[in-house]
Amino acid sequence: MKSGLCTLSLILIVAITFLSCSRKTLSYEISNIDGRKVITNTGEPAKPDLKVELKPVLEIQGYTEEHPDETTFFRMTDISFNDNKYYVWNAHDLKLYIFDNKGKLLKSKCFKGSGPGEFEEYAVIHVSEYIYLFDNLGKIVIIDKNLELVKSTMDFTRLGQIENQIYNNCGDDSIFIMGEKLIVSDNGLKTQYTVKKLNGELEDSGILKLELEAYQLMLSGEYFKKMTVINDNELIIGISNNYEPSFDVYDKLLNFKYTFKRQGFIPGRSREEQKIIVDINGEESVKENPLWFEKRVWRTIGFIDKYNLFVSVSRSYEYSTLYLNLYSDGVYINTIERKYSSPEDVQNTKIIVKDNLIFEYNYELNNIKIYDITVDGL
Repeated sequence: MKSGLCTLSLILIVAITFLSCSRKTLSYEISNIDGRKVITNTGEPAKPDLKVELKPVLEIQGYTEEHPDETTFFRMTDISFNDNKYYVWNAHDLKLYIFDNKGKLLKSKCFKGSGPGEFEEYAVIHVSEYIYLFDNLGKIVIIDKNLELVKSTMDFTRLGQIENQIYNNCGDDSIFIMGEKLIVSDNGLKTQYTVKKLNGELEDSGILKLELEAYQLMLSGEYFKKMTVINDNELIIGISNNYEPSFDVYDKLLNFKYTFKRQGFIPGRSREEQKIIVDINGEESVKENPLWFEKRVWRTIGFIDKYNLFVSVSRSYEYSTLYLNLYSDGVYINTIERKYSSPEDVQNTKIIVKDNLIFEYNYELNNIKIYDITVDGL
């Protein structure tokens, strides 16, 4: 009898232990708000044991006093990888550089000016069959891979511009090809987000105005940062105030699919971070740029197509760290930490996630480090 009770107790203990282990607490919640699907990530990663590795592929060195050459990169704003070549856009001199997969400069061309195919402003790049450049003023230039002009717009005013709207004066980073349409998006409107679709002749095929219903539902506050990323099937628009990010996902036809957001961020910057910003930039400079004290929960966003992973990049001056936050179908799963030697290094480093690669550009060192990313355990 005693033996039977012991056996029964052992079975119960094993069963309770098994059930406890199998009952995994979700790190996210799915809800429906006003007919919209919303995924709320509660702060902890869903897959903390995920194995993520960045493998160095190449380093491209720009001009330095010790090693002068034809390249500059004093202000690299965008980069793309296509046909086994790297296309680097430098806003410092409005010049495009093409390198082979070994980092050898193949050709370059300056596009500075006010004529057809020329720029006076910051621009971003998309490379597919042709090279597409899109600047802050809304101008689009298409060139072939010999850097010869194919087509250019001259009167393409800032997208979505409407009277009496408030604009942020910041770069967009949003030009994509989806199917047969070229999609460029406006990063300036605070009250709505517009996406303009163009056909191959750069003729307007309609503006889709995405009213910020979901954004206003998710966020409060007056300061917003917006950016867009696209993959083969979806358009993802990110918008945040100074402490909480929210992302809206649309399908190929630009129909709303769902919103995902992430909680757990500390509002504002700590006193230590504010002191570091003043030390780096100088007190007078910070007074002229009060937004430097705003805590932006991501600096840029991107997509890793081979793993279907959305990535947001944020930074901490206090810990001299850049964070690459990974999301799978709207669920926050893991973070890659890139630690640097000083807060100045963090400020001088720009991360671009594009074409299944991680591009790490340092303004001070004037170099581009390129990494492949491998993920095991999805």
